[in-house]
Amino acid sequence: MKYSIHQWNQHNNAKIQHAQRARTIVEDLRDEAARALEETAKHTRNTQRAVTTRLDQRVQKVDHWQGEIENKLHELNNEIDTLLNLKDTVAEALKATVEPVKINRHCQALREQRTDVDNVHDVVEKDLAKEIDVILSSSDILSDCIDQITEQIRKNRSARYHLEKDQKDKLTAHRIDDEAQQLHNNSKNAQRRPMTAKVTLDGYSTPSQWQNFTEVNVAKAEKERDNSRDLRGVVEGILRRTTENMTEANRKTSFQFSERVKETKIAKKKMTNELDLVMKEVSELEKSILDLEQGIKAKEGSLMVCETRMEMRQGRPNYEYCVDQPHKQLRAENKEINENINRLVELLHGATVQMKDLKRQQLELQEEIKIKENTIYIDEVCCIAERESISFKFF
Repeated sequence: MKYSIHQWNQHNNAKIQHAQRARTIVEDLRDEAARALEETAKHTRNTQRAVTTRLDQRVQKVDHWQGEIENKLHELNNEIDTLLNLKDTVAEALKATVEPVKINRHCQALREQRTDVDNVHDVVEKDLAKEIDVILSSSDILSDCIDQITEQIRKNRSARYHLEKDQKDKLTAHRIDDEAQQLHNNSKNAQRRPMTAKVTLDGYSTPSQWQNFTEVNVAKAEKERDNSRDLRGVVEGILRRTTENMTEANRKTSFQFSERVKETKIAKKKMTNELDLVMKEVSELEKSILDLEQGIKAKEGSLMVCETRMEMRQGRPNYEYCVDQPHKQLRAENKEINENINRLVELLHGATVQMKDLKRQQLELQEEIKIKENTIYIDEVCCIAERESISFKFF
């Protein structure tokens, strides 16, 4: 089949038109591609720059919170070290209460060895018991302080643990974001990872949650830091007051010990003086008894002469046995001598009774002096001397 000239022309024109249309489309496509390349390149640069800026801002935020965490860690570490030192100080103060209680209880046991009336419930005994109560009460308070310090140290360490964990995570995040922020198109480790753009891992947090998490950790650290400072102030005050209370109780007891020793020494001196007088009186009374015995014996000679004369004159016969003046005188003499002897005998009896009483008083005074000496030995030589080692140090 042969075509006509008209068909040939039509065919050629059609091919040219088709080529022109294709060329026009391609030209438009090339223009669009050029515009798209320019626009996408600009958008990509701007987006990458914005992301880089955001990463830089994120790094700065992490830097800020790292600084906050570092400050709180420094404060907490200082508080923990200070509380540990304070705990050692309180433990030392608590240990220092053991020996005074032991000494005072030993003094109580020693004072139970006082005898007779000297085993009295005196002011010393009351103040000694009171001092022990003050020391034991202070010991309980100091023990409670140690428990509170230990608990506060635990809380500080807990707050420190959460801060250190947060700090560790932020260091990792800071390193990652810093490396990400420094990446550029020509970086060697920049690779296609299409799946990471589509997946958000579980356990993620929002920016507000991220900031709130660190704020809570920082706030907890500040709270425990403030609690530590408050506790230190309270404990230091307790250390001062307990030391003052124990020192004052010890001072009062020591004063009463000294006063009691003075009173006992005065009582002993009075008894010693009285014993000297009693012994002197015993010596004088012994002389008086001897004189009375000799006086009675001397009267017996005169009585024998008188009675012998009277018996001899009874031998006069008949009317010669006259109740004459000599007879009356002899009877009067006999009566007088007997009365004198009876008087001396009565005095001798009284002196003998008094001698027994003086001897008893002498023995009782000697016994009382021994009791006082024993009391003085217990209070002064044993208790006061032993209590001199008690000293409450201000920590």
